[in-house]
Amino acid sequence: MISLFLWAVVYTQTTETKQATVTVRHLVKKGLDESKYVLTSDLSIPLQVRVVASADRLNELELLSDQLEGTVNLTSASPDKDGKYMAPVSLWPPKLRDVAVQQIPRIPVTIEPVVSRTVPVEVKPVGKLPEGAGEIETPVLPVQKTVRIFGPKSEIARVEGAQATLPLGNLDPMQTSPYVSDILVYGKGHLDHVRVDPPSTDIQPVFTSSAVQMPFAVTASIIGTPAKGFGIAGNVVTPQNVSVTGGVSALSRARRLVTDPIDVTGKKADYELTIPIQRPPGIRSISPSSVRVRVNIRPMAKTGER
Repeated sequence: MISLFLWAVVYTQTTETKQATVTVRHLVKKGLDESKYVLTSDLSIPLQVRVVASADRLNELELLSDQLEGTVNLTSASPDKDGKYMAPVSLWPPKLRDVAVQQIPRIPVTIEPVVSRTVPVEVKPVGKLPEGAGEIETPVLPVQKTVRIFGPKSEIARVEGAQATLPLGNLDPMQTSPYVSDILVYGKGHLDHVRVDPPSTDIQPVFTSSAVQMPFAVTASIIGTPAKGFGIAGNVVTPQNVSVTGGVSALSRARRLVTDPIDVTGKKADYELTIPIQRPPGIRSISPSSVRVRVNIRPMAKTGER
């Protein structure tokens, strides 16, 4: 329900009734086929209406001002002598049936037919790429190369193009799924009634083969068997993650990093050493290039022991 705010600013005493001026500050439209027409008028312009009712009813009317309704009936709009459309406004207060509107108010409205055309979509990169993310090929092209725009003729004629924003700070060279961006039109003046179809597009930025820096976890490669009666109880790698630099394709293939083999054959106690990390093909550098690994060796429980 649309709320109407009332100010009883002037009223004239009569024998049984009083007159008051009601200021309608909000209206709702009704009866417009929005697939064919667009209302471009501002319905928030205050409308003053003269009503007649008893003094008691007018007092109640002021108290119940938030329950009033006003509707602009666009199906009954008709052109005046200047060719501008005038639409009647229905105004009534619920629960106060004996409040009469002296004259049905009419307001000027602008109704335009819906037109459409096709416009190209461009991608607007915003911000900076994350540190170590390399570069992307430019220009960045959207999956949706063109869109259809709909709206009043006066606004469609002022549209200069459509744009999808790509926040560079959110890009991840390792992401394979496309980014989704809303499509917005731009041009001269206000374009409040222009609709875009489809409203969004996928964007798949292409990273160049320049160096990209990414964090990778390191796994210890342990071979051999401890001394009889002993077993491996786990291992600790320090640091757990290292920085890897290389081309995007090489990084996508390098699913994990492992150390050179650590041989624990015959060990009876914890074994700790610094060991290099194996560098996969296409990887330019790993920093640090080696890690500290501690292999925990523990006595194995004898059969029958708990």
